[in-house]
Amino acid sequence: MKLGQFQEAINSYESIIKGAPDFQTCFNLLLCVYAMGDRSKMKECFVNMIGIEIPGNEEEEHDEFAKKEAGNPDQLMEDIKEKKREGLKYIVDAAKLIASKIEDEEIAGFDWIMETLKTSSYPEIESEIEICKAMSYLKKKNIEKAIDCLKGFEKKDKTLMARAASNISFLYFLENDLKNAEKYAEVAINYDRYNAKALVNRGNCLYMKNEFLRAKEQYLEAIGVEADCVEALFNLAYVNKKLHMFNEALQVKNIFVFIILHF
Repeated sequence: MKLGQFQEAINSYESIIKGAPDFQTCFNLLLCVYAMGDRSKMKECFVNMIGIEIPGNEEEEHDEFAKKEAGNPDQLMEDIKEKKREGLKYIVDAAKLIASKIEDEEIAGFDWIMETLKTSSYPEIESEIEICKAMSYLKKKNIEKAIDCLKGFEKKDKTLMARAASNISFLYFLENDLKNAEKYAEVAINYDRYNAKALVNRGNCLYMKNEFLRAKEQYLEAIGVEADCVEALFNLAYVNKKLHMFNEALQVKNIFVFIILHF
């Protein structure tokens, strides 16, 4: 694969998958097929990947493994959860990779992926892909569609509503609709008090209303939650400048530059 001999790599990976399919091998196979630009093969690889059984995906299986474990069942549960997280990440990464290639339009690619996932038992992935689809609308500057897409989480996926609300808030902010931007920032914070992006969004709304001290509080809180939140650092430098706190602004700017250069 590293030598660019993709067909030979494909043959090897396919032989492995026939015997004992696993997520890493399926993902490597998908990378090779992606490099060769074979749309139908990419779809086939993705379908095969979501067909792999994730250990512990069913509650009954959890219980069965726990009963068989003589030592530490809690550790076993953690191992199962880690394998599941790893499997889900491979599937999400695969979906993001192929969405723009399997159809003529990226949105259509995400639609195909979501339709395919309906036959699987991965609701977490469907939600992730829907967020990716919304971001695809944003890249195309179709903000109305992006907002509509994200608003769907209000009714069907409460666990990801904080993330979706943060994105909605940012989109409304881009549209200069501060009322809705602030509203959805509050929604996001209510769902997740430690959501750095939502705190930044709320700070931005306060900044635009010339409430610089309150905006500064939000940026500082965001940094307290996520020390390397570059949006909060960048905006904190700006708000310090507005407040004529030039030394503080310079210090924050230096931290921002250090993080950008080193991370």
